[in-house]
Amino acid sequence: MIKRVTMLFVLASVNAVAYHLAYFQFLHRVFAYADFRYEPTTASYLIWTYFVAVLPVIAARKSNSPSAVGAALLYVMSYVPIQLSLTFMWAEKTLELFLLQSVMALSMMTLFRAPISYQNATLKRAAGHSALLRVGPLTTTIYLLTGIALLLVVTQYHSVMRLVSFEEVYDLRSDAGEITASTVTKYLAMWLTYAIAPFFIARAIFYSRKSDWIIGICSLLILYLAFGSKIALLMPLFILSMSFIDKGGDQFFLRLLAIVGVFLIFIVLAVPDQGILRWINSVFLMRVFGSNGWTGAVYYEYFTNHALTFYTHIGPINAFFDAYPYGNNSLGQEIAQYYFSNDANFNAGFWASDGFAALGMAGVPVVTLFLAVFMRVLDRFSNSYPTRFINLWLLSFWMGLMNAPLTTALLSGGGLLILLLLWMGKLQSLRRLITPTTHSIAKKHQLTEVV
Repeated sequence: MIKRVTMLFVLASVNAVAYHLAYFQFLHRVFAYADFRYEPTTASYLIWTYFVAVLPVIAARKSNSPSAVGAALLYVMSYVPIQLSLTFMWAEKTLELFLLQSVMALSMMTLFRAPISYQNATLKRAAGHSALLRVGPLTTTIYLLTGIALLLVVTQYHSVMRLVSFEEVYDLRSDAGEITASTVTKYLAMWLTYAIAPFFIARAIFYSRKSDWIIGICSLLILYLAFGSKIALLMPLFILSMSFIDKGGDQFFLRLLAIVGVFLIFIVLAVPDQGILRWINSVFLMRVFGSNGWTGAVYYEYFTNHALTFYTHIGPINAFFDAYPYGNNSLGQEIAQYYFSNDANFNAGFWASDGFAALGMAGVPVVTLFLAVFMRVLDRFSNSYPTRFINLWLLSFWMGLMNAPLTTALLSGGGLLILLLLWMGKLQSLRRLITPTTHSIAKKHQLTEVV
């Protein structure tokens, strides 16, 4: 146990150094015009920041359950960037910053303790495999949603669909934004991105099914052609990377810390900022890691100096109270107009949107509690399935959670849909477990009568 905690501390420190290097050498230098500030700080406060960034790993469970893996991903890709970016962008290191970083640390430790440890029984695990492969409620629903989603997207967006480079992707998004599509189409397109297509990619990797590769990649390609969604285009690469990291044991967090830390340092030092390779820096350093840190810092900075939303940024709550303070602007649009451009939309993850924007510092423990409850439910719903498959499938959901409010990730991002599908598969598995037992009892009863 002591050896594992020591390894976690060392590797988490390497990750913090890697993000610090990426921020100073690339994000601050290249995107200073977008307010990636790097304010002076004392050595003592920098040490505190590193300490508070690394401290939560002592609470991490030795588990590869879906929620334990999700907490590890949130830590590496969101928590560490936010903690360091707060220090980098905060001009005066005040007591408020100290308290905010302490609250964030307690929040991360809570998420590390939220997952439950479970042991899959062999019979239940076999039934879970069956539910993922056999025709039944789970697979039939996914096939049906895939067909309807693709049909609606192609039908309503065919006039703007085209293959574009990453430089032209914003023109495509602008054209797609002018299309008047139904609410059903928008929801299905989001579910296809974060829940349905990743199911096929995960099943293709886990079960080596070529047909699933075709369905998953074609679905994600259509989404890129219609909406210019970079995450859709890159999702197979992300899930393949996840497959490389998650080998099915209980050392996922250690492997994630080691691989991500080395990878970030390699990109900063070896990949040039010019030419076609610059997209590697932009995608990984900026989009995957830097945006989480930057939005976390500026959301707190902006909303603690302007009106808090008190959760009216959530549609159903605002429909009841009608008190959202920013008119027709979403949180991301409000931030974009203040810091950068009227045409951008800087969405942010649950800590920034449901925490900082809603209640300031006090919002962090509130949203953490709701997420911790969801994580517990997720582990209970998925405990009869192959754990590695579920972790591959859920990667897209965790990435969505880092870029959207919790309610958005649950509804539009497919979190609740995934829970529903897992529940449907469990019912199918239970029927298969009960049916043979019923037949055995009936057969035994018949033999008794004969005797």
